[in-house]
Amino acid sequence: MKKLSLILLGTLAVIPAVEASLFNGFYLGGQLGGTQRSDKTSTPSVDFTPITATRFQQAAINKTNKGNGLTYGIYTGYGQSSNGFYWGAELSLEGDTASKTNTTKPAITITPTLPASGTLTTKYERGMVFGITPRMGVVIGNDNLLYLKLGVEYSRDKLKGRYEGQTTGYTVSKSFTKTKSQFAFVPGIGFEKAFGKVLARVEYGYTFGGKITSKDIITGVSGKTTVKSTAHTAKLGIAYKF
Repeated sequence: MKKLSLILLGTLAVIPAVEASLFNGFYLGGQLGGTQRSDKTSTPSVDFTPITATRFQQAAINKTNKGNGLTYGIYTGYGQSSNGFYWGAELSLEGDTASKTNTTKPAITITPTLPASGTLTTKYERGMVFGITPRMGVVIGNDNLLYLKLGVEYSRDKLKGRYEGQTTGYTVSKSFTKTKSQFAFVPGIGFEKAFGKVLARVEYGYTFGGKITSKDIITGVSGKTTVKSTAHTAKLGIAYKF
């Protein structure tokens, strides 16, 4: 009985070590996936009357446009598991191709009634993204990891835009560009499987992106353009554990 107890204790002592060895340690990998970004463009109603000979008013804009693209990058990190629980953190460098030029034609009111048109184009460009991501999860069946991510990303983004408005005897034409460094919160979930030293993963993340507000469209007229960006992202990753 004593010998059997010692054997059982020895077996229990070895099992956590075997589980831990599959996901413990440093790793380096690359990832590729798809992203769908939503850019919400907002402007207040704009009154051009003070600088025109007629009453020239533009209605407010609130429009969301979606763009699809590829996301790509590299990542490295460290993880540790014990008794089936996993925790760790990783660093990443990513980019995407989801930037899209969006065009909006706001309603315009002219008094007296005259032919009029207006067009606002915007493009939100996200720079290279640096991320730091804590991970926590559970090890299932020795070689499977189900995890939760609570990431923070940093990027220097750019908003490009152009407004064109026209009525009889008056034309508005203005381009603007503004850059902004900002942070975004990116929660996500994922599944990782160990094939010896190779770790394959699939994951989903949602980016609570930043926003950029331009200066007034036309000097002397109150009317700023704001674009707020969010994104759904799905990725596949392959890493090597050292």
